[in-house]
Amino acid sequence: MVWFGELLPEGAFDRALEAFAACEVALVIGTSGEVEPAASLGRVAYHSGAYLIEINPEPTPLSPIADCSLRMGAVEGMAALLSAFS
Repeated sequence: MVWFGELLPEGAFDRALEAFAACEVALVIGTSGEVEPAASLGRVAYHSGAYLIEINPEPTPLSPIADCSLRMGAVEGMAALLSAFS
């Protein structure tokens, strides 16, 4: 998790990029999907063949490529996602 304006520790983005490129499922929660470089992570996962899940009350630039877009807040979206698997 990174808050707007927060600096990443050295090497953190490279590790995130590797993780998103290798994952099978990617959760993108509560982001506008517009602030780089973090906004590119969902696209990296998608283009690597991951199942992309977006949780956000509003559509984002990732919405058209997401396999699943839940139009709700983070807490409600995670609860809905978890209840689907329990």
